[in-house]
Amino acid sequence: MKIRNGFVSNSSSSSFIVDGADIFKIPGMPKTLKDRKTLIVPFIFGGETCFGRQRENYSDFGSRLNWAYLQARGVKNSHEFFSKNPDECERYRKDSVKFAEKHKDDIILLEEVLKENLKVESIEWRLLFEHEEPPTRWENEYPSHPEEARNDKLGYVQGWIDHQSNFSDRPEEYNKIFENKESIFQWLFGDGNYVANRSDEYEDASDPEVNHLCDYFTTDLYYNTYDDPDKFDKKGNFIQ
Repeated sequence: MKIRNGFVSNSSSSSFIVDGADIFKIPGMPKTLKDRKTLIVPFIFGGETCFGRQRENYSDFGSRLNWAYLQARGVKNSHEFFSKNPDECERYRKDSVKFAEKHKDDIILLEEVLKENLKVESIEWRLLFEHEEPPTRWENEYPSHPEEARNDKLGYVQGWIDHQSNFSDRPEEYNKIFENKESIFQWLFGDGNYVANRSDEYEDASDPEVNHLCDYFTTDLYYNTYDDPDKFDKKGNFIQ
């Protein structure tokens, strides 16, 4: 980002990342998860999923992970669009088309870093990019039970990053994360790294609102003392 002094006016919404940490903290998978080998994003670590017109700094691991995935997903979607519609490419900047081709597999790199450091075997992305629909396989699996199909769709969260903050507008910000696996590691686990959401429309939020986006995930992910009393000792500690 350019350093600007005095009165400045951003577009209505813009976000950028602040990195450079030299201390790294790798979170452990919650001990009460029923399946500690599967990372489900964003339901395990939570975090912000809609980076729009807030005036907030998001420094938690979940938000940093969600931001990285949404950026990489946006690039992947763009590459798929360019590949399926070669005649449309002339309408877009050539550098955007080349950028999407170069970074089309960044989600794979992101998954490799997560698996290596969180010690998980698989990752389920339940975070949808902007106007994406949940996989249609749910309807195919429940043709005679539309209610079950609807409930399964609730296991997804809509995510997005507002304009002037994606790869086509700020490739240098994207490259800070996805230069290579080392830079992905530094972004995800660097203590003090954060996404700075900024808007010129509202005053700084005094009380952050409770994020209820993850309330609608219907699958029981965790052991608890009520449903699984045999999994806890007399002091309430989880028995691994």
